[in-house]
Formats: sequence, C-alpha cells, structure tokens
Amino acid sequence: MKVPVPLQVRTAPQVFRGGLGIQVQGRSVVLIPAGMTLPVRRSRPFTTVSDGQRAVEVQVVQCGRRGERDAVIGRFLLGGVIPGPRGSARIDIGLSLDGGGVLRAWAHDRATGSREECVFGASPAVFPAAAAAGAAARSRGGSRGG
Repeated sequence: MKVPVPLQVRTAPQVFRGGLGIQVQGRSVVLIPAGMTLPVRRSRPFTTVSDGQRAVEVQVVQCGRRGERDAVIGRFLLGGVIPGPRGSARIDIGLSLDGGGVLRAWAHDRATGSREECVFGASPAVFPAAAAAGAAARSRGGSRGG
C-alpha cells in the first residue's frame, strides 16, 4: 500500500513595495529598500552627532517617493550612551519586517551593550495587505497579533 505524499503548495514570495528607514539629522537613510522579499532584516552602524551625547533618538520612517514627504511610523530612545566626542559611539540600528507586516526596530550601543527595541504592528501605512488581512481575521473573530 502506497503512503500518500502530502502536497507542497508553493506561494509567491511577498515583496515589500515601500522603503523603510530612519531619519538622521533631518535626512532619511533607507535600511529596507522597496522591492525586498519578506521576511527581511537589515541593520547598519551609526554614530553620535554631537559632543557629550548621552542618548540617541531613533525615528523610523516609511520613505516616500521622490518629491513625497517621508511618513514617521514611530520613534524610541536609546539611553545609556557614554558621553564623548561626536562620532565616538558606535550604535547599530536595524529594522526587520516579517511576512505579516510586523515591523521591529532596534538600536544597540556596542560599547555599553544598551539595547532598545520597538515593535510596530501591521498597519495600512507599512503593509496594506497584511493590515487588511488582520482586520478581516479580527472581524471574523480570529486573532493575528500586532
């Protein structure tokens, strides 16, 4: 007797159509460019911008197209930075976006080990399809965290 082999259903990969990044001194720095396949995780090192800086504010933005204003998604503060000359601290800042549209942002001070993380649920601004699916599930009585 043959044992049935389960079907493997392949789904098309989800692609994020916007760009996500952070604002540094009024300019956006893209960490997750448009067109990335989900899930995606990107980070890069940054540094302090002024002498004696004790904290770093991370402002997460959805990067607009050319000529459009970037939309602020949220912000958080990494404290515990050792004050020193401008550019002396090394801060890793990263973003990750999963297939359900949940965005995570984090900052990590390499010298002190201080770390902060902020989680943003699926929202229409970040990932419209995931937000709509989550709303539909909630209206049916289901739950999709976020």
